[in-house]
Formats: sequence, structure tokens, C-alpha cells
Amino acid sequence: MKKLAVVMMLCAALSMAGVSGCASGNGNTAEPSADSATPEPAGKEAEQDSETTPIGAEQENKSAQEQEPGQKDVTDQGSSSSGKEGAAADGKAAELQLTEAGKEFLRKMCYCLPEFSDPAEMDDEFWHEFIFLSYTGAWGDEEIEEVTREDLQMQEKVVKVSLEDMEAYVKLALGVDLPDYKPAFEDMSPGQTSCFYRDGYYYIGLSDFPDFTFTYQDGTLEGDDIYIVKYNTAFEGDENAGSVVFRVRPADNANGFVIVGKTVNR
Repeated sequence: MKKLAVVMMLCAALSMAGVSGCASGNGNTAEPSADSATPEPAGKEAEQDSETTPIGAEQENKSAQEQEPGQKDVTDQGSSSSGKEGAAADGKAAELQLTEAGKEFLRKMCYCLPEFSDPAEMDDEFWHEFIFLSYTGAWGDEEIEEVTREDLQMQEKVVKVSLEDMEAYVKLALGVDLPDYKPAFEDMSPGQTSCFYRDGYYYIGLSDFPDFTFTYQDGTLEGDDIYIVKYNTAFEGDENAGSVVFRVRPADNANGFVIVGKTVNR
């Protein structure tokens, strides 16, 4: 019954994130079997070198007629913000400078970020799922502790994240401030995998993800400084299991953008 409760909780969380399937919930961490590096949440891309590679190179031979009206391929021009400033001065759309590190960050968001299309949709349920999914896999060098769970009759392993690190992570990903969302340990449902706040830290219980992989497809300008970036979804040998579509806006941060929307196509 304890294992079933944990499994049901993560299933619900993954459903919010647009990821079908169920985590094992056995307390063991598992890396999502993606085609690139293991996700490291909490904005660690700011500490990495951003190797620049051409974006949308696979579309170079497309004719102008094949492009959707009002769209153009995303171009990668490194981390300088001068292009964005110049475009703004000319009254043109700011240019998205998407690096390899930026694409990797978005791939991680395929796992972690719930679907949304408007900031008004960022309610407590949204923040719970985003925080939980971002850390439950313990993807990186996070601090691990144990908390006593009388309902589970065990010591549960949890990731410990400071309020300051969580605020920086949210700002980098979404360009907004983390609201005053601080769920209490006492308010968790019996059998729920931990996700609570106490004395300046968030605590997120460990669990596994299903065997999904996400691969960058392309990026195009939608208009009004908004770009569409697509990832293909594969699951257990099915290379066409759907897609994830992000709407991003160029920004002066470590990624060069913030996410303003996410849609999952199944």
C-alpha cells in the first residue's frame, strides 16, 4: 500500500507535466534515458560553458515556400545580447540566441515543467508539480537527507533545496518570481512522496521517471518576440510518441530566453 501511494502520486505529477506513464516510486533514482546529458535542475546551466552549434541546420535546404507564413528559422549567435538590443532599437523582433546549453535546458523542461499558456495558470498545483518534478530525480549534486515518515514507516530520502536556489531556478526558467508557495509537512496526504517547505528549505522525495526521451527538432519565430521550439518524444522504442512545444521569449539571462508557454502533443 505504501508503494502504491507513492506510485499514484508520481503518476498524477507526470500527468500534469504531460508525461504519460508511471514512475516506480521505489525510492531509487533513475536517469531519464535521453540522448544527452542527465538533467541538472536549479539553474546550473549558468555555471556551464555554452558550446554554440547551428540551430535548425537540418532546415537549411528548405525553400521559402516551405516555411509557415510569418516564421523564420531560429539562428544561434552565441551569448551576446547586442543582437537583441539592435533588433529592439529597429523595432524588429528580438533574435533568439539559442545555444546548445539552452537546448539542453529546454530538454530538461520536457520532464519538469507542467503545461501552461498563461501566467494566470500558475496556481499552487502548478508550483507543486514544477518543484516536485524538477528535483524528485535527484539529477545532479543536490544535497540528500532523510525525513521520518510515520505514515510510510520508513526514513524517506529527500533532496534539500534552499529557498534562494529555488528562486533563482524559477527566475531563470520562467522569468517570474517564485510566489509564497511553502507547503507544510503536516499538510501532505498519507503516503504522498514528500514535497514540503521547512525553515528556509524545500524537501522533495526521491522517485523515478518513465523511459521517455526528448530530442530537439526545430525552432521558428512565431511573432512579437515569441519563438516556438519543438522537441520530439520517444517512449519505449516508439520514436513518434508525440512532441513537446515551448513558447520562449529572448531574455538577458544565462539561457538567453525565458519560457512563456508549454504544450504537450500526444
